[in-house]
Amino acid sequence: MKVAIVSILKNEAEYILEWIAYHRYVLGVDDFFIADNVSDDGSSELLEALDQAGIIHRIHHPRVSQEIGVQKPAYDRIIKEYSKDYDYFLFLDADEFLVNETGKGLKDWIKRAENNDDFAGFVLNWRIFGSSGRKLPGQGLVVERFSRCSRVNEPRNSHIKTLVKCDLIGDMRIHHCAITSGSFYNENIERAVFSSAMLERSANVIDQPSPFTVNINNKKLYVAHFVVKSYKEHFDKKSRKGSGAGSATREKGLAYFKEHDLNQAISFDLFKHSLSIRTGISFLIKELAEKTHYYSYIQFAIDKSAENIAGWVISDSMADIVLVIAYNDEEEECNLNIKRPDLVEKNMTDIMMSGFKYPVPKDTDLDSFTVRVKGTDFYVWGG
Repeated sequence: MKVAIVSILKNEAEYILEWIAYHRYVLGVDDFFIADNVSDDGSSELLEALDQAGIIHRIHHPRVSQEIGVQKPAYDRIIKEYSKDYDYFLFLDADEFLVNETGKGLKDWIKRAENNDDFAGFVLNWRIFGSSGRKLPGQGLVVERFSRCSRVNEPRNSHIKTLVKCDLIGDMRIHHCAITSGSFYNENIERAVFSSAMLERSANVIDQPSPFTVNINNKKLYVAHFVVKSYKEHFDKKSRKGSGAGSATREKGLAYFKEHDLNQAISFDLFKHSLSIRTGISFLIKELAEKTHYYSYIQFAIDKSAENIAGWVISDSMADIVLVIAYNDEEEECNLNIKRPDLVEKNMTDIMMSGFKYPVPKDTDLDSFTVRVKGTDFYVWGG
């Protein structure tokens, strides 16, 4: 059984390694497909390096309209291109952690649910985590800093995310998914019952999957949603980031913060995995150091004309150097393609293939044309 997480990220740099380490090393997820909604805080470079190291699949996915949501098109693209190679897709955001308190491994719990012939996947209710009273970020992992959360039956927890069989995915939305056959089940391996509304759910029961369940089941297998984090983190990062599901100009201000700053209860379901997460982060950093140029010292020289760019790039890492050429909101990855024996003779590098020469695409806005070493913020040209 192969389970992959599907997500879309924008400006989540300081949280990415923790989120991946937890789901990879604690939960046992096999793979990650992450649509990069073109970040400017270092997230894009980190995702590129993780992609180069084989830890995730990063998909360049810029927003094409300020008013049309970017998340659903990203999901549709990943489903179309990659779902045939996996058994289940789990759809999560970077501020969401799947909590497993079943007493079984995730795949074992899925196998138990598969004893039902019509099992198509799990609906996973939220449990919203608040700021824990923090104004400033403080030190530590997200799962260490925020242990205060909503009551179990808080109405907002009727929201769901889904883990669904790849060959049964129909129309994918943000929270829910139409399925071509079968039924969704909850954490208790009971058929889920859906509502068309967050409030008065029992009076709004519907037959088809929706973003809300009538009953809130978030004790065994649920999504911990760190929606606001500290006051400063919310207003520095999230409040002006826009909505992946809708408009890029949507502001999530003070009213949004107060609505989601829910601290009535306490949970250590994730906190207890802190040591495993920290160990996992160390493994990820080691892989990045060995397989990418994320932590490397890089040197270069370049000649450019109206028709071509040419030069050389060397690094103190032995990983392959890949150039990311970006223009007109598109990206293209290129390998070094010119031998440079002169650099080897000068003992500058042991790698003969250290040079490059590529034509400048026609009708390109040179002000937007950049050449960068993949997985770094090192610009050979532009930037």
